[in-house]
Amino acid sequence: MAILAWARSIFSIALMGRFIGFRKKTPHYPWKILPHAVRYALDVQQGKLFAKDLSILSNAEYGYTAVLCYLVAKMLHGREEPQKRFLAEVSRCAIFGPETRGLVREWIARLDPDWSVAAAKLLQLNRQGFELWDDLYRDAFTQCAERKLPLVLVAYAPLIGFRWAVKLYRPIGREIFIISHLLGDDPAASYCGYRLWWQNGEPQIDFLDKSFLFPEAVILFEDTVKKGSTLRAVREFIESRRPDIHIEEIILNRLSPVSESALR
Repeated sequence: MAILAWARSIFSIALMGRFIGFRKKTPHYPWKILPHAVRYALDVQQGKLFAKDLSILSNAEYGYTAVLCYLVAKMLHGREEPQKRFLAEVSRCAIFGPETRGLVREWIARLDPDWSVAAAKLLQLNRQGFELWDDLYRDAFTQCAERKLPLVLVAYAPLIGFRWAVKLYRPIGREIFIISHLLGDDPAASYCGYRLWWQNGEPQIDFLDKSFLFPEAVILFEDTVKKGSTLRAVREFIESRRPDIHIEEIILNRLSPVSESALR
């Protein structure tokens, strides 16, 4: 068991090494900081953001497009058809255009103003650097594509780097799965996430049925782990569907969450 655990952690260790390397480069990254109004909203709204807050992010000079893809998809959790349509449109934009920022703005404008999304993840990105993480995702998904194995994203944080996954997996034609442990654990839900596949080079997205038989080997991708409960839940869910599956894990970073007071 110890040997197996060591083997599973190889990719995590490799990516952690890359992460440390990137941190040494931070002076080369133009410093982008969250707009004050958004940081204030995170503080007074206990880590939650509403559509009006996402609109502020989308209109900021930096744009925060990659982060907004994650936040909008997460806000649409449990709303099957809109979430599926959003992911499909983002996938196509990543390859064919138009600019994803415009698409995200259109979706934010349609969101119910009373909907909210837990967005404390932004505090971690704000502290460590948005562009640093963008490079980290690009390198990580490049490494995944080189392995030529189907990719399983532990929803929803890895969607921050979703456009890199789509761009890099298109040439190899392998599937990308997006799995939410909340859907997997929900007996009322008939699906556990989404399956992105390719037809003549164009991305297609289907609901991922809970009875789906996964390929013989996959890469399980999580961006940040504190206790590992979410990653473990998704892994156990996959293994319950295919006990003989070979799973390689990539974890970009292990840390304790950044508290709201870190930005005060």
